[in-house]
Amino acid sequence: MLINFLKKYKYRIIAMILFPFVCLTLLDLLWGDAMEQGKKDLQAHIPAVMVYNSNVPLNEVLKADARTPDFITAMHLFPLTTDTEGNIIKKYYTDNLLKLGWDEISYKPIIKYSNDVHYGDRFVFEKDEYRIVLFIVPPLDKTEEKGLLNEKPRYTIHFGKKNVIDD
Repeated sequence: MLINFLKKYKYRIIAMILFPFVCLTLLDLLWGDAMEQGKKDLQAHIPAVMVYNSNVPLNEVLKADARTPDFITAMHLFPLTTDTEGNIIKKYYTDNLLKLGWDEISYKPIIKYSNDVHYGDRFVFEKDEYRIVLFIVPPLDKTEEKGLLNEKPRYTIHFGKKNVIDD
């Protein structure tokens, strides 16, 4: 029965298997150079700040990734050892970015809408046409314990152009 099915639909099956590879190859041929150039440009504009508590520059850790030539971002997640370390991280990056001419433009509490728990903080910095977003979990003013049991302390840095990253 299976063999009859395969014989009957072999061309459709081959087409379904080949279609994604053909599409990806065409996209790479059409946009490959533009995306590589965009990644290099984005990588060159990452600020010269060391990663907190290390000797590694931020531009070596944040690696650019592109979906299209217009949508290029860089991101990395860093674990924290304690819940209270978030305030130190926020101060460290704020001080270093302000020294380099970046402006802190917004703060937004991150709310889990399933249970209305404030589980993290989002800080946005901006300079020229670029933005850095700093996510910190758990929130800096940790007043509510409900719903945070599964959240590991961490912070994430996103970097990209203003038209890609919202404030």
